[in-house]
Amino acid sequence: TELTGVYFHWYDLVNLEKYTKLSLQAANQTGRLSDLISANQVRGSYFVNLYRNDNAQKQALDSGLYYMRHSLQLAMNNRERLVTPSDIPFAAISIANIFLENFPSARPYTDSIDHYNDIALRESKLTKQYVVEAGVYNTLSTMCFNKGDYDAAINYANGAIAVSAQDPLFDKFNLSQSFLMLAEAYEKKADTVLALHNYKQYMNLYKELFDAEKMNK
Repeated sequence: TELTGVYFHWYDLVNLEKYTKLSLQAANQTGRLSDLISANQVRGSYFVNLYRNDNAQKQALDSGLYYMRHSLQLAMNNRERLVTPSDIPFAAISIANIFLENFPSARPYTDSIDHYNDIALRESKLTKQYVVEAGVYNTLSTMCFNKGDYDAAINYANGAIAVSAQDPLFDKFNLSQSFLMLAEAYEKKADTVLALHNYKQYMNLYKELFDAEKMNK
């Protein structure tokens, strides 16, 4: 499972396929809940990335959702045995984002997004996972923006900013996306002053993240 993290960074789909399969096989042998949750999660992520690489592979997207839903269900069905309770909100927001990114903005897909966002929001508040809570608000902001409800998009983005500020590690990625959404929403409302102000906030955070990623590489 640790090796899959390396190959995810390199976007090496060949080795991702190999090590996510080995991870799942090993997890089934150990039978440990934490192993099964993480192995199903990374296996699902592999298939989602396979679909991103080739949108003709619809079956890969279905497989990705299958493994990620299984990971979430394992966590929710064994809540009292979880080593890391944050497994639930992280799995739920991952599934919501898959639907948001890869399916039409219409029912029943929007119902699925709402369902998994509700789980992610509820569970993130229970476990104080501010990064997930902020991510949910950003997702809701994006959905409102896409529907043309710019005031609601602004409200959700501001909610995400408030939550990100509570994160002791300072969740800069979610914060950057919140400022970007505010900039775009205010631009749509023809408020160029606030649009420019928020875009500058976004660019400052983007530069920090970009420089940090360069150092990591």
